Amino acid sequence: MSHRSLRIGSSVTSLALEPAFWEEVDRRSDALGISWQEYVRQLLDEPTQIKNRAANIKQHLLVTLRDEKTALSTESETWIINCQDNEFEVETHQQRILVGRDKSNDIVIDDKQVSRKHLLFVFDDLHWWVLDLKSKNGTFLNGVEVVSKRLKRGDTVTTGETKIIKK
Repeated sequence: MSHRSLRIGSSVTSLALEPAFWEEVDRRSDALGISWQEYVRQLLDEPTQIKNRAANIKQHLLVTLRDEKTALSTESETWIINCQDNEFEVETHQQRILVGRDKSNDIVIDDKQVSRKHLLFVFDDLHWWVLDLKSKNGTFLNGVEVVSKRLKRGDTVTTGETKIIKK
């Protein structure tokens, strides 16, 4: 548990939350361009049946994260594949996308420099990741060889002569 003090009205209260919750509070307040104190005050101003302030904050963050996960998991993702000057799009709702030469992969790449099971794209409920599956020729993200790395929209993953772009 980690403690932070917060002024509410004329009194100061101490809030004890696990570090992961404080990280989420900090991330969200930064995204909104406000202090963590202001963000927490906004959370505590919302109507709730929970009287314990720390439990109220945790509950709010968990519900928000669950709602965001639900929204993201119902959206499709589009990947642009450029292989030997042939470009095509793949749209999927999957949370795991296996890529390689083998016909059993979700995305099959006809490129001799690509391993049978070359890489895996994984959605962890918040972000997409690329994982190299110990391929012979490696996996590159924006020109840098990676083993595991979080993806952003527009990133280019290169395997052999093939480029995969997260749209």
